[in-house]
Amino acid sequence: MLVEAMRNINQTNQTVELAQIDGRQMGLAMDSFDYIIMVGQMITFIPGRINRVQVLAECYRVLKPGGRLIFSTHSRNCRWKYRAFFAVVNPLRRMRRMVLGQTGMEENDRFTRSVSRRNRPAAVFTSLFHAGGRGGS
Repeated sequence: MLVEAMRNINQTNQTVELAQIDGRQMGLAMDSFDYIIMVGQMITFIPGRINRVQVLAECYRVLKPGGRLIFSTHSRNCRWKYRAFFAVVNPLRRMRRMVLGQTGMEENDRFTRSVSRRNRPAAVFTSLFHAGGRGGS
C-alpha cells in the first residue's frame, strides 16, 4: 500500500511523508493532526476490542483540539442475514468460552479474527467513548 501511495505522490508536486506505524502507539506528538481518516472499514480488521480501543485512544491523543476522526465500519444490523447469523453464533461462542475458556474470537467476529467484524452501532459508540471520544456530527 505504501509503495502504491508513493507512486501516486511522485506523480504530483506534493511533498508527503509516509510511515507504517502501530496504531496503538504511534509515537507522534500530541495535537498533531486536524483530521485522521480510516477508510475501508480499517477499524474492523484490528483484532481484539482492547486493541481497537487503544487505536481510537491514540487517534484522539494525536488529534488537535477540535480535530476530527473520520472512519467507516460495518454494521451487523445492515442485513437480516447478519442479524440471523450472529443470533445463532454469539450464544454458541459464549457457551464455548464458558466451557473451554477464551477461543480467540470475540462476539461479532465473522469466521476468523483477521477477516472482519460486524458491529452493532451502539458498540462502536461505546468503543469511541472508552477511547476518549467526544462524539459529534
